[in-house]
Amino acid sequence: MGATRRRILADFFLEGLLLALASGVCGWIGAYGVAAAVNRMPKQEMFDGLPVSGLTTALSFAALGIVAVGSAIWPAWRAANLTPVEALRYER
Repeated sequence: MGATRRRILADFFLEGLLLALASGVCGWIGAYGVAAAVNRMPKQEMFDGLPVSGLTTALSFAALGIVAVGSAIWPAWRAANLTPVEALRYER
């Protein structure tokens, strides 16, 4: 009530991006932990370990950003275009 469409769009969109960023950081920590654990194991002669490089991390976060923007824009746009009466109708 009283929020502009632009504000609603921004709130929903930023919430989606924040959730994606938080899950990306948790996923990176998990992947780094698994890679570190595998690299501590005895290795076979053809296996050099699991490298985690800055380029790999940057590409992963770039892909996550593209997916996050793509998946956050539609719900944000729909929420911004609802009237308050329609939004409250589906509230349970």
